Amino acid sequence: MIRMNYFSWPEKYGDFLNPTVITMQPCRNVKQPCSFFSFLPRNGFSQTETTCKMLRFFALFSFLFLAQTAFAQDANTWKKIGDDYLAAQQYQPALQAYQTAEENFPPDADIRTNLGICHYHLHHPAEAEAALFAAFQARGNPPPINYLYLAKLHQARLDFEKAANFYKDFLKRTPADHPWRPAVKAELRRCAVGLRIRRQNPLAAVIPLADINSNADDFKPLPSPSGQDRLYFSANGRSATATDIYFAEVKIGDWSAPQPLSRFVNGADHEIALGFDVSGSDLYFFRGKTLGNGQILVDSFRADPLDRTIFFEPFNGPMRPESGDCEPYFFNDSILLFASRRAGGLGGLDLYVSTRTGDIWSAAQNLGPGINSAFDETSPFLARDGRTLYFSTNDAARSMGGLDILRATWLDWSGRWSPPTNLAAPINSASNDDHFLLSHGGDRGFFDSDRIDGEGGRDLFVAMFDQPREWQLSESSPAAFCLVGKGKNTPEPSERLALPPDSFFDEISTFELPVMLMPAPGGSPKELAVNQFALLAQLLKKYPKLKVTVALHSVSWDDPVGFFLFASQTATDLLRQEGVNSDRVTVLFAGSNFPIAEGKTPTNRRAEVFVENPAILPFELYRPALPKDAFKAQFFQKGMTNLVYRVVVSAERESLDGVGLQKLFELYPEGILERRAGQTGLKFSTGLYLTYDAAEAWRQTLVNDGYTSATVTPFLRGRAMTKDEAAKFISQFPDLQHFIEE
Repeated sequence: MIRMNYFSWPEKYGDFLNPTVITMQPCRNVKQPCSFFSFLPRNGFSQTETTCKMLRFFALFSFLFLAQTAFAQDANTWKKIGDDYLAAQQYQPALQAYQTAEENFPPDADIRTNLGICHYHLHHPAEAEAALFAAFQARGNPPPINYLYLAKLHQARLDFEKAANFYKDFLKRTPADHPWRPAVKAELRRCAVGLRIRRQNPLAAVIPLADINSNADDFKPLPSPSGQDRLYFSANGRSATATDIYFAEVKIGDWSAPQPLSRFVNGADHEIALGFDVSGSDLYFFRGKTLGNGQILVDSFRADPLDRTIFFEPFNGPMRPESGDCEPYFFNDSILLFASRRAGGLGGLDLYVSTRTGDIWSAAQNLGPGINSAFDETSPFLARDGRTLYFSTNDAARSMGGLDILRATWLDWSGRWSPPTNLAAPINSASNDDHFLLSHGGDRGFFDSDRIDGEGGRDLFVAMFDQPREWQLSESSPAAFCLVGKGKNTPEPSERLALPPDSFFDEISTFELPVMLMPAPGGSPKELAVNQFALLAQLLKKYPKLKVTVALHSVSWDDPVGFFLFASQTATDLLRQEGVNSDRVTVLFAGSNFPIAEGKTPTNRRAEVFVENPAILPFELYRPALPKDAFKAQFFQKGMTNLVYRVVVSAERESLDGVGLQKLFELYPEGILERRAGQTGLKFSTGLYLTYDAAEAWRQTLVNDGYTSATVTPFLRGRAMTKDEAAKFISQFPDLQHFIEE
């Protein structure tokens, strides 16, 4: 039996909004009150008369003082009651207590701040803002938490500039050791993310499921495996006893009123629907005496109630509750994705995967830093193609507030995940957006969110896409990313790994340029390299004006001329068979001068891709990080992505059969051989110089060696420049003036 801490919810850096002690009294300078006797006249009355007047005045004052004291005590009592409710996160009774105190108290900044906090958690944004700002006109200074909630309100409205300013105000008013400061600094980073992704075009229209949502906690939607006309979900607060599983159906275009699942499943304990098997006949669900500890059970649907039983089989999977495992997603009956805090992770909740062979589950594998972070990653959903992963994270570098929904694509050709893309507004908000999954037809996405304009708690939402998500419409072979093999020889075309759909390039914000391992002369490229070239071809076909340089590197014992001829032919053949003409691709051979690893290792025999006109792409390009000690390889990449000068010597095709080209490599082993796109001849050049004068000095050396045709040529992002082209960049690179004036 698997015990499960299902509700070990992510650390959302939101705990500072639910403090144990809410009221933060600022220090105030209070004047010493006057003495009663200072109001008495010093003369003008007889002693007896003065005494009588004093006694009558004292009696009247005592009555008023006692009445006012009782009045104040009553207001303080209501304030204390509100504080206790607020500390227990009981916001409605806390609100009522503070409202009573407000009626019986002079305007007080602390009470009005706490009124705003209650309204915020009760999803009353307008009332929350009014109360928080009213605190500035009340007695005393608003406590720092006032600025914190004003920041959260503006962040919820996606007004990240104002939110950031209020977060900074909070930091200014709290000491350096305040426990909430790290969380607030993380929110500032999320505001920066929000500013960046706020400009993205919306992917879908988002609609709350108003016929289903309530002021209870409605969460974790699950479309029926038999179609889109039924939706399962779980709710905490609809039942007087526990969390239960419900369903609603589409009838005449509208959702029906939610109905609880069979009493065989819903009982006195807490139950939460988790998923279905492939056939749709088995329901995986959580059951526990508390929301913090329970087990996963399997219910086999039976049409005949007489066949039903209150006893269910436990799910014997690889999850370890003692390590904090939770949020399972079942894929294809043989793959399990889940979140866990187990030791060895990157921090917080990480996503893991396990596969089943027969009845044996493999050890769970961390999805790695491409997906996981030091924050929380949770609620995985894998589309039908087995390569597209949706999940939620509160990573301050990828979320604009709370948990955001991200999408990543497994790239078969690189054996890695693409950088996850934030789905942005309106799918994501500055609150917690979670449990996203696609409908079977791929045209809708269901998720839950506790955004401030909802009904209360978490609500269910549906994202309506203009076009079905392609990755949800077909299966791949192998079925999922974790089954993709590596290291095979070149496969048959019908066996090649799946490439992403064309829409992959429409919804990414960054793209990794591949580095392909090349075979030794006479060998065959590995499966991975074949698919990496296929990816490059797909990119070139998607953007017909794009031009690239493929830079080839060898190992020290390779014959330079022989390797260039073999490797360049291999690269162009792999692109040509994918439908890319060679007139868009320049092939450059850099020899063994820029290794990425020390020693005689075949990993230095590689191909790198450099884009000559990246500005036409709607996303940013990046390449895998090089080893820290690969200084020569780093210098080469810098030279191929910036301005450098080379000394160029022309070489005719006929020289390939003679000694001319071989002699050049013998004289200048650091030489670079190049076949420009659309040209039949070759060019041999030497050096990567940062200034024209340094290149000119080297050109004189070649002239003295008999190569009088040598010229200094500037290269920008790997592409040779003419004088007319150089003139356009003179303001950016003033050193080009020497080249123009030569």
